[in-house]
Parts: sequence; structure tokens; C-alpha cells
Amino acid sequence: MKVIKVLAFFDTAQTGVPVAGTKIYDIPLTGNTLKASQPMEVLQILGQREGAKPSFGNLKPSGAIDSPVTGDLAPLVFTAVMGAPVSTVDFTTDVWAATTLYAVGDVVNHSNGLHSLVCQVAGTSGATEPDLSAYPTAFDGRGLEVTDDTAIWAIAPKKLKYTFKTGSCLPPLTIEIERGDGCAGGAKQYEKYIGLRFGQLPITFAGGDITMLKTSFPVEGSQVDGTLKNPSYASISTIAGVEIINLLSNTYSKDQSVATIDGVTTTALKLTDFGVTVNNNLSSADLIGGNAAYVSIGALDVKGNMSGFLANGDVLALEQQLANHSSLRCEFTLGNKSSGDSIKIILPETTGSYPTVTDSLTEDSKFSAEISSSKGGTENTTVYAEVVSSIPYSL
Repeated sequence: MKVIKVLAFFDTAQTGVPVAGTKIYDIPLTGNTLKASQPMEVLQILGQREGAKPSFGNLKPSGAIDSPVTGDLAPLVFTAVMGAPVSTVDFTTDVWAATTLYAVGDVVNHSNGLHSLVCQVAGTSGATEPDLSAYPTAFDGRGLEVTDDTAIWAIAPKKLKYTFKTGSCLPPLTIEIERGDGCAGGAKQYEKYIGLRFGQLPITFAGGDITMLKTSFPVEGSQVDGTLKNPSYASISTIAGVEIINLLSNTYSKDQSVATIDGVTTTALKLTDFGVTVNNNLSSADLIGGNAAYVSIGALDVKGNMSGFLANGDVLALEQQLANHSSLRCEFTLGNKSSGDSIKIILPETTGSYPTVTDSLTEDSKFSAEISSSKGGTENTTVYAEVVSSIPYSL
């Protein structure tokens, strides 16, 4: 059987059953190692040829899901890892204007209040606003292009900006995997993993990987359901009143990314790699009498590494800050001009180990250092993120 669809929704009650009005997200995955495990023990009795009947422990989910971090998926990812957004506002207050020169990537709001327009071909707008009356809902017309005199726009649901700050409350997700035989048809198999929390958010910018942002999220969960456990199981998509939102694979491109460390861009710094992992340090424990698990959220830590070429004075200044364990402010922005989506990740307090320098006959000298983001003392580690997306998320 092959995976046909993966659905997810925020499930604060951890029931696995969405109520009417719940937004269900059809999410893109590139790999899946989610599994349900249940220990079994057989007791052998002295003096008897046969043992006692097997005893079974709690059935619970664990594993990882692999996915590109897309413009559509990013709000869900950051909510699951960092907590609910502290604010959600319109991305821009700019509205379409007549006879105005627009550049590729510019975003304006349409007067209908439902859509944003993302400039695909630079040009000057016409005398009247593009007519979107044929698209009565926000998701109608998504991705279609409209010509506006010499400018060309792509239609998008109205762009929102989510602002995140790491917190202690992480909303759990329920994820349903639908499998089938594809062209052969036949019965479908469902597995539902309830109460999942994301353990880590790896953030990696590597010189050898310049195409898209991909990552793997380890998860811990509380309960399992599906056709193997429950032959009469019905998909969450069949529940009356839920809203299914299909997420596009609108990936971010590394060539449209900007990284800044203490106000100096990585182009000047000649960085080749920067990677950190936001780790929630999850653990799970079996609950007595409930055939379920409790997922505990541990202390947050952010650790990683940084490396690059010794190319100019900017790098020397950075090395000196690392050697002296000075505080660095690191910011990373990834964008997609075609869709108008972006992610900005801010690590306000980053310190590094004494840098290691490696010399070579074949290339310039390189430095590398371990890094950690921490406020120190009694203050909590803080990570900020700003996500621009067309997808409305709600808990």
C-alpha cells in the first residue's frame, strides 16, 4: 500500500476527533517513520511446560516525520515547536494602486479583502484594479495569474504575518495517515497518531545545500487509533463540518535567503555552514490504566555549529567574538518571491566556543565553532520567528 494522504489538526483535548469548524491540514511529507509500539511480556512458570498468557503494555506512537518546510506548512511547524503565535496580523497594509511601478515579489492586498496579489513580472499597473469577482472565497483562484497592463500578478489568499516566541505550552497535533493500493483500488488503511508534540526544529543553512529547506521532526505522542485497532474506524475527513485545507509544496529557495550575524551578512562573512537545533527535550511515560502515554516537555536548549572561510576583517571580528564568548545576534530570512512567503528566525543571544582553525594547501583557511543560544542566569532561552503565509491557522 502507498500513502495517499496525510491529514493533521491541532488537538488540544487530545481526543483524536475534530469538532465541526476544525481546520484539517493536508500536509506534504517526504518521509514517515511514525509507528505504534506496544510491549508484550510472556511469563514462564517454573515446573510447567506452558507459560501464562501474554501481558501487553501501553500502545503509543513515536517516530519522526520528514518534510520540506514550505510557505503553507511553516505556521503549523512553528506553532508545534514554539507555541501559539503571539500575534497574527495582515502582512502588508499596501493596497493595489493604479499606474504604479511594481517589482517581482511585491505584495499588495486586493480591495475584496480576501486576496493578496504577488507580482510575478515587473511592470506598471493599469487604470483599474484586476477583477477577481470570479473568485468568491480566499482560496478560489489561488496561483492563477492576472495581467495588469505591463505587470503580472499571482492570486493568493490574503497574506498573514505570524510572530512566534518560544514558550512552554506546545499544542498537540493529531496526524492521520491514509494508505491505499493506488490504481488497484480496494479498501483503505488508516492510522491515527494522537497527542503528537514536535521534539525538535533543526535549522540548517549549508553551502552544499542551496535548493530548499528540508527537515525531520522527531515526535512523541499519547494514543493510537486506526483500522488495525478499530475495524469500523472512519477517517477524520468524513466528520461533518470540518474544513480541509490543502497545503502546497511552495518551498523556500536558498538563493533568496539572507543571513545576518551581528549586523553583517553572511556574504561578507563568507560563512559556509550554520546549523542549530531548537530542542524541546520531550519524553514520554506510560499512564497507568489508560493505555496511553503522557508527553512531558523538558527544558529548551538551542545548540549548533558555525563554520566558514577566513576571508576578510569581518570574519576576524566574528572569530574574536566567538573566542571571547561574546553575545551575537543571528537572523536568517528565507523567501519565495513567486509566492510572497517568507520565514525569519531570530536568535537574539548566541555564544560560541573558541574557534578551531584548519589550514589547507588546496583552499583558504577555515574556522569552525560550536554555538549555543541562551539568555543565561534565570532567564529562559528565547527564539523568535516571523512567518508570512496565506494559510489561516487556529488552535
